[in-house]
Amino acid sequence: MIKGIEKLPERIKQHILEVVRREFTPPDDRIWVTEILYCLRKAWFRRKMPKPIDLHSAWHLYRGIIFHNIWEGLYEDTEKKIEIPIWDTGAVLVAKYDFIDNDTIYDLKWVADSYEKFLVERGASKAHKDQVQIYLHAKGMKKGALIYLMSKSVKIFEFELEDDFDINEFLKRALILWDALRENNPPPRTPNEYECQYCEYKDECIKIEKEG
Repeated sequence: MIKGIEKLPERIKQHILEVVRREFTPPDDRIWVTEILYCLRKAWFRRKMPKPIDLHSAWHLYRGIIFHNIWEGLYEDTEKKIEIPIWDTGAVLVAKYDFIDNDTIYDLKWVADSYEKFLVERGASKAHKDQVQIYLHAKGMKKGALIYLMSKSVKIFEFELEDDFDINEFLKRALILWDALRENNPPPRTPNEYECQYCEYKDECIKIEKEG
């Protein structure tokens, strides 16, 4: 909880909520890379049954947006958004990295201080690394890096495009979500004990599972 945030002027509070909604609402005719890294059913729910975000949650996202906008503005690369056709289906996967410095693609992640323990013990998240792998493939580049920003520390993980990286694995997931959205039929869930436990659509998902 962010102490005192409710005392901000109403205009600023509304601005925070509007910016977050705008930045995190995907277009109807595109699939975002970030939607296919986790549970596809959760991504489907977020499009079909969006839930209002509270001011405290929005604040963390808003703070990350500010960092992104400032640091991205230091670079003149105007082709940050890459559209990847999903074969000949008409569907498109959109990949948007943060910036390129020299020969390296960087992606920024603003995370809670408590996440540092995970980073120290396990390194960068697999989903985050997959995200950058997609960017590297799409740009035809070899080097990538993740910058994790916390209020008290910064951690950077550098790596290269994997020799056995297969973009088709992710295109298949994007197409499953694309078809599910067009047919208005939820896709299979991606079981993950931790993510399922804290998912905002846990009840809706359980209902679907019971109905079979």
